[in-house]
Amino acid sequence: MCFVDELRLYLDSGHSGLLVTTSEYTRLEREIILATRKVTKKGKVTDKPIRRVFFWNAAEGMIDAQTEQSIAGEDPLEAIQKAASLPLEHDDVPVLVVLKDFHHWFESAEVLANLQVLLISYKQLGSAVLFMTCKTDLPDEIKNDVTVLQYKLPSQEVLRKSLDGIVDSAKESSPSFKVTDEGVEEVLQAGKGMSTTEFENALSKSFIDKGEFSVKEVTKEKMRALAREGTLQYYEAKESMESVGGMGQLKEWLRKRKKAFSQKAKSYGLQSPRGVLFLGVPGGGKSLCAKALSNAWQLPLLRFDVGSVFGSLVGESEARMREVQERAEALAPIILWIDEMEKAFAGSSSGESLDSGTTARVFGSFLTWLQEKSAEVFVVATSNDVTALPPEFLRKGRFDEIFFVDLPNSEEREEIFKIHLTKRDRDPGNFDLKRLVTKTSNFTGAEIEECIKEAMFDAFDDNTREVEDADILHAAGATTPLSTLMAEQIAHLRSWAKGRARSASEPEKKKRAKPKRKLGGLGHSNN
Repeated sequence: MCFVDELRLYLDSGHSGLLVTTSEYTRLEREIILATRKVTKKGKVTDKPIRRVFFWNAAEGMIDAQTEQSIAGEDPLEAIQKAASLPLEHDDVPVLVVLKDFHHWFESAEVLANLQVLLISYKQLGSAVLFMTCKTDLPDEIKNDVTVLQYKLPSQEVLRKSLDGIVDSAKESSPSFKVTDEGVEEVLQAGKGMSTTEFENALSKSFIDKGEFSVKEVTKEKMRALAREGTLQYYEAKESMESVGGMGQLKEWLRKRKKAFSQKAKSYGLQSPRGVLFLGVPGGGKSLCAKALSNAWQLPLLRFDVGSVFGSLVGESEARMREVQERAEALAPIILWIDEMEKAFAGSSSGESLDSGTTARVFGSFLTWLQEKSAEVFVVATSNDVTALPPEFLRKGRFDEIFFVDLPNSEEREEIFKIHLTKRDRDPGNFDLKRLVTKTSNFTGAEIEECIKEAMFDAFDDNTREVEDADILHAAGATTPLSTLMAEQIAHLRSWAKGRARSASEPEKKKRAKPKRKLGGLGHSNN
């Protein structure tokens, strides 16, 4: 059900108090007008109003939407008192009064008392008050009398109407301007997750700057909008799976899941993958794998900064979490990356909460969404400390699989050396990799990379000579690996993961021992 139909249903069923949270006031105003127009039996919206609509804000006062005349001033108490008389002045049809940003006056006892009376009287008269606001929190005095409606980001159909309007404007200024059907669909796909204002502004900017509707420009403006909000950050991944050393089993698992996003997979009966949780030691390559996955699957990577969700006002954190979920679903298909999950939801257990349960409620909302989301949002979460994660987070159904990323084995360390040497324009064949691998036992991939970096600094400082094995071995000898610093924690993590999580690495190939050479000739005894 679209928002217009939903709003019409609530109004027709006698709800006298409604609240819609949004920043898209212009689009919402248009849809409110549509919801108050008569609909024919065939579903066509006519121009005949079935409700008289009035808009109020603190800058313009109260405006009659039909006559566009001002009928009350900017004072909020005056607005409520005027609203109380409107059903008597317009007794032919019910009344809908839209109060914009009225949350600023919710702390006034006098205003609240008058609102309570207004909502009760409107209930009896079949009229309604709609609060249009960017805040969802309601005072206890009117909370039970007001129904909160969700106002989602625009659908493809809504964006298409906006696009049609921009196309008409473009043709007026440039009669030769054309856009193909394929171009329209590409631009609409790029606009997913944007508000109508953001989308229209991006199209106008692209037309003025490029003379066309550029998908790249629309995408760039969408990423700027995300950065402005702060909760979701677009990450332009440059890493590939070839830059990830080891993790053979994990790579194979991810390779198979890539196919599940296709229409062929849907027809076959496969559901889109839900997500994966990487547990393991810091520096093991968990975040690197999340970045590389974006290139491997050719999907946008959005990093979810959970800390930015939490606000100081009552209800603000929960509202921001809902906005993040809505935005992520609107942008689908995407990869949603949450780094160091245990820090993101620290204190989510009710017994640990020192914030009146806000963290627990936000975490609960996220868990529910993780379980029930139907959009193609693949969640990649990483964690260094599984003991800090609430047990319910690890329950089956939240993620498709949990992988344990251990310290790289000797084969994986050799691969990691090759990757980082090649990355720095060095031929791995010029190095004694077997010796380097042996001397870096129990090093993480990040520590191996740092050893190579340090070795190159030393060689550059020594008359810009070429880096050698000895430089890397010296750097390794000066490094105290994490496996030593956190020996107990890593041992505990390995113990927990055994039987609870899949290993990201393939089993190390065991080297076959050379057969002992027999003394004497064939057929002769050694005695």
